[in-house]
Amino acid sequence: MSGLMLINNGLVYVIARWYRAHELLFGAKQYGPGVDVWAAACIFAERLLRRPFLQGASDIDQLGKIYAAFGTPKPSQWPDMIYLPDYVEYQFVHGQTLRTLFPMASDDALDLFSKMFAYDPKARILAQQVLEHRYFSSGPPPTEPALLPRPPPKKDSMDSKPSEFGPTVLSPNLRKTRRVMPEKGNDHG
Repeated sequence: MSGLMLINNGLVYVIARWYRAHELLFGAKQYGPGVDVWAAACIFAERLLRRPFLQGASDIDQLGKIYAAFGTPKPSQWPDMIYLPDYVEYQFVHGQTLRTLFPMASDDALDLFSKMFAYDPKARILAQQVLEHRYFSSGPPPTEPALLPRPPPKKDSMDSKPSEFGPTVLSPNLRKTRRVMPEKGNDHG
């Protein structure tokens, strides 16, 4: 990845290759906020995977990475792709399931990915819809405060019952022994 701003043949790209939606990789001159949703989906994927997701070395390689992950788009999935200036037809490959790509993701996260990574930019979810998606309101509820770990009680409150404070954090002894080295040239022997 080269950086956030690539200048090539007089064109300025403001999205780093790994986060570029495929319509940009096919040379779309007019595009909408869907490219930002695609980029956000790539970042979301990286957060779940804890590593970069689609790491193409060139625009063509980037398209190959996208299609290896999600499959080659069918005309029914993205009818306007053939009209893009740099469109080239790729051999059809079946993509992986979202569950295979993101095994630790919740069902709600997978549903959100399916909408954010839609091939047709017109069918891609809008940013406001992303924020309103059930992924951000579902999931495990916050832990009850009484069940959260507590620091160990102070010495003057040790006679209190532990249950009053909730579970106690068990910490290793943090005291370390220090050695003092004599200064060089200062022999006292």
